[in-house]
Amino acid sequence: MKYKLETLDTPNKNNRIYSKDLMVEVIENTKTLIKENRLLFSRIDDFTRYCGDVRIENIAGKINELYIVDNELFCDLEFLNTSSGISAEKIENDLEVGLVGMGRTTENENGSFTVIEYELKYISFSYPEPK
Repeated sequence: MKYKLETLDTPNKNNRIYSKDLMVEVIENTKTLIKENRLLFSRIDDFTRYCGDVRIENIAGKINELYIVDNELFCDLEFLNTSSGISAEKIENDLEVGLVGMGRTTENENGSFTVIEYELKYISFSYPEPK
């Protein structure tokens, strides 16, 4: 399944800006992890409560590819048959997918933050809160 992760060079919902140049570097740095099936796709209940580690019971799949089209970062996910696996009906419309990693930012005059260093740890998903 193909998922859009970020629009690059534009503030995201966390007011962070990921540059295209930085994400090209991140993709290059993760190629070995992807080839060795070590870049994982995991569930977290709330993106704002990131704890830093992937819990094995939350692993739902693996990342087969990260790539950029124009100014958008995408991933190709493969869902695994695990306890956190996702039913096919839930996949298409119900997931919020995002990057989880560590890095450094600089604050811009408009209050947004440009990410200047970034190490991708895993791709996470959560189900959106009911409206």
